Amino acid sequence: MFAKSNNSYDMIYKEPICSNCEHRIYDKPGAYCKAFPDGDGIPDEILVGAKSHFRLFKGQKGSLIYSPQKKILFN
Repeated sequence: MFAKSNNSYDMIYKEPICSNCEHRIYDKPGAYCKAFPDGDGIPDEILVGAKSHFRLFKGQKGSLIYSPQKKILFN
């Protein structure tokens, strides 16, 4: 996403909602969750915020949707 300011374009970073989902899988590289555990993982549309995962998404496994983590993970 870009925002125009002073005749230049600045990048605005928005963290994917998936980063705070209790279904996120962290033990393999990439963006995967229990609904998208295989292949390319979580679809780009969800990762960039173009589509939400508050409802079932075409191609997902099972019936899990976004659910916030009950505890915050710190590395």
